[in-house]
Amino acid sequence: MSEAPPLTPAANGFPLTSDILEIVTQNIGAGLIIISRDYTTLWANKVIEDIYGDTIGKICYHTYQQQEGVCSWCGARQVFEQGLERAVREAASLDKNGKPIHNEIIATPIRDAQGSITAALELVLPITERKQHEKILTELLTFSQSLVSTVELNSLYRKITSLSKELLSLDFSTLMLMSDDQRGMVIRDTLGFPEQTIGHYALLKGQGLSNHVVLTKKPAVVVDFQTETRFEVPSLVVERNIRSALCVPMMLGENIFGVLIGHTLKPRVFSETMISIYRSFANQAAIAIKNAQHMHSLHASEKKFRTLFDNTNDAILIYALDGQLLEVNRATCERLGYSREELLAMPLTQLVAPPFSSLVKDRIERLKKDGTAIFESAHRKKDGSILPIEQSCSLIDYDAQTAILCVARDISERKKFDEERLRSQKQAHFLLSP
Repeated sequence: MSEAPPLTPAANGFPLTSDILEIVTQNIGAGLIIISRDYTTLWANKVIEDIYGDTIGKICYHTYQQQEGVCSWCGARQVFEQGLERAVREAASLDKNGKPIHNEIIATPIRDAQGSITAALELVLPITERKQHEKILTELLTFSQSLVSTVELNSLYRKITSLSKELLSLDFSTLMLMSDDQRGMVIRDTLGFPEQTIGHYALLKGQGLSNHVVLTKKPAVVVDFQTETRFEVPSLVVERNIRSALCVPMMLGENIFGVLIGHTLKPRVFSETMISIYRSFANQAAIAIKNAQHMHSLHASEKKFRTLFDNTNDAILIYALDGQLLEVNRATCERLGYSREELLAMPLTQLVAPPFSSLVKDRIERLKKDGTAIFESAHRKKDGSILPIEQSCSLIDYDAQTAILCVARDISERKKFDEERLRSQKQAHFLLSP
């Protein structure tokens, strides 16, 4: 390397030589470049040489950015053209092997004895790892939002394994959940291992990294399965020549819900940051699965309720305390001649026929007080005819509000019988009268 020109004035009064610069920057892992006003690299330390190769005597924007002209955001340019004492920016580039890297570059002026700017000194701080972590955290947030929007269980399982595989660049990605009896682990989805293992393959006690994690409730890493002694290595791993793995618990409070485990074919060391990110993703996945299971159960309950609701012979109506209809079953629609949409748009006072319509408000108040009641009433059918009913009503919780459930029984035949009986009694009374 060529000797760097003395940098003056220095804070303590003596010039900084290339040897001093090398020692300081090498110890902090920082690159240092001196760039002339024609953008030629006059000097660069060993950190820069390790990253970009030999750059001395070469045009900086060609060497570091593969550009044909001076970069618009160039800090050295701001120093030369604007006289800035300090210019900071972040830049992405390719190293000598073509690998993408990120640096934070701080440019400051180098002045001659007359105070004129003759060159720029650039301090190059590698931030590739920080940028990777920022990218991963952004992806993790996107992944988390994606998980929340998925409620179908098998789709959610596949999304979790595919997202975690992408997140950590894994060769195999597997989701295992505790069995119903909580005695073992069952594969719910996997990418890389045979599809036949899904829902069937379970590890024996003391076998596999996942069981080890279940016992400790802590993340665990295998750097090389060939030297692993903490547990018996499963045949699935041995047969595929898998070398490394990372497994993290999926926790719900203090309870373990399952594990996420990723395998790689080549030996790999997982950083603490990657382990922490994977663990966070696993816990969010556990919450998403639990919510999806709850939604699945709720949907099944609602489907069962709807089946029973729509297949009973009695008319069933649910209405709010203000008299607005919230739900009706099929029998109600068929009996009254209205569609469900027409009934739900109709005030209860319009559906109930006189003289009972004037009693609606008082009856609701009575139900609010007593909780249950049986009333005789009448509904006005769509063709204008009146249907006498007896309704058994009770207060219920419905869709996060207090509502009234009414089972309305058609009493037309009973009313006709009562009328016939009354008419017969009157006729008998008339015939027997002197």
